[in-house]
Amino acid sequence: MTIAVSVYKSFFIILAMFLLLLCYALLGVLHFGSVKYGEMINRHANFRTGPKAVITLFRIVTGEDWNKIMHDCMAEKYCYPSGNRDYWLGTCGSYKSSVFFFCSFYVIIAYIMLNLLVAIIVENFSLFYSAEDDTGMLSQNDIRVYQVL
Repeated sequence: MTIAVSVYKSFFIILAMFLLLLCYALLGVLHFGSVKYGEMINRHANFRTGPKAVITLFRIVTGEDWNKIMHDCMAEKYCYPSGNRDYWLGTCGSYKSSVFFFCSFYVIIAYIMLNLLVAIIVENFSLFYSAEDDTGMLSQNDIRVYQVL
């Protein structure tokens, strides 16, 4: 019951997380779409297309080696620079934009948004069970009866 109420209340936070993920995916395609493959940037995880960027950012949300992906996008050695002609012809990354992009994404999504979801679940749990008084939906007596059964 707690999870059902939490999903209903956290719908807008989940929607905001999805929209933020899409915005960062589009920025990733623009900034890191032509970065050469490395240790973690490969044919499965890259920013060459929108769907691949969303999948890569979802991997980052789960905490799977996001710093290695960031280091691959920093690559300024052993790559083909675009020079002054065309940005899309080069295969180099950017140190400053990579650090800003990945660190801001990880802080906003992992620390702020996910903690908001956890706070909503804890708040809804406290509505259904309160140890201080019997104003919650479950009392200490209800829990004892459940434990005996």
